[in-house]
Amino acid sequence: MDGNKKMKIISKILSLSLIFLISCDKDPVSSDEDSFSIVGTWNIYGRSYGQTNWYSSNSTYTFNSDGTYVNSYDGGSSNGTYFFCETSNVIQWNDVSFNGDCNCKDTSTISSTRYTIEGTNTIYISECNDSFQWMKMVKL
Repeated sequence: MDGNKKMKIISKILSLSLIFLISCDKDPVSSDEDSFSIVGTWNIYGRSYGQTNWYSSNSTYTFNSDGTYVNSYDGGSSNGTYFFCETSNVIQWNDVSFNGDCNCKDTSTISSTRYTIEGTNTIYISECNDSFQWMKMVKL
């Protein structure tokens, strides 16, 4: 095989390799950096019904991956359990016997709220039967 034919073959192999590398770009949608997770610590803001301005409540929620949370505020803290229902945009609070029911409801043992996610670091909370967003959580 003469040198010219070898160069053509090598050139074709390199071109195909380059095309293959370009086509194997990482899928940006599946990037962990851009995915939402409630796990972490969140600053809490509130507002009165019908108002538009948010005020700092000087408190945080820390959601743990084991389904527990800690609410820290001036002078103390409280803790409990939660279940983040991604399929129905509901957070179930303090239900120690959660059975996978993601309906928004309030009973003597379960308190539910609806949520709306904005980006990867903001959650707005409203009551089950009311669209007014009275709490905002911003991830630290």
